[in-house]
Amino acid sequence: MGIISIKSTDNLFWLGRYVERVFTTLRVFSEYYDKMIDKDENAYVDFCNKLGIENTYSYKQEFITKYLFDENDPNSVMSNLLCAYDNAVVMRNEISSETLSYIQMAVNYMEQGRESSAPMLKLQEVFDCIFAFWGSADDFVESETTRNILKFGRSVERLDLYTRFFLFSDSHQKGIQYTFKPSLQSRRRL
Repeated sequence: MGIISIKSTDNLFWLGRYVERVFTTLRVFSEYYDKMIDKDENAYVDFCNKLGIENTYSYKQEFITKYLFDENDPNSVMSNLLCAYDNAVVMRNEISSETLSYIQMAVNYMEQGRESSAPMLKLQEVFDCIFAFWGSADDFVESETTRNILKFGRSVERLDLYTRFFLFSDSHQKGIQYTFKPSLQSRRRL
């Protein structure tokens, strides 16, 4: 087991958090998007309240466009994805170029979505890139410590967002129990 600096630990932790934030907020956003189209065009107000962000949006379409794609809004999906990308670039040697490439592709799809008349289709490709990122992290990140820090950041963010949006179901609770269940190796070290 190698030594990881405090700065690297911080970058890995926040990389995990930002990637999970993008994934979970996009997933929940998709549900609210359907509500805004089918039932209540002001459903985004509830989304903002649950997420704990100020509702600075005047109407539905402004929320959709700015929340997804505004790089200058620190709460936007694009802004969080760019923060993930910044952390991934710094940690390229630890996470591998292959793993970093999935974050880059997600950024590219978000940029294409911003220009698209059907941005929700591009968001599916962002989901796919995030799934591929986590699979690549499992396959190409050689250091178990590095993977664990990434996954810890993901778990912390997931707990935060699932609590805000009341997303806990039996399957989510089993996943969280599994995430925090110490491995056999870690028990031996204690």
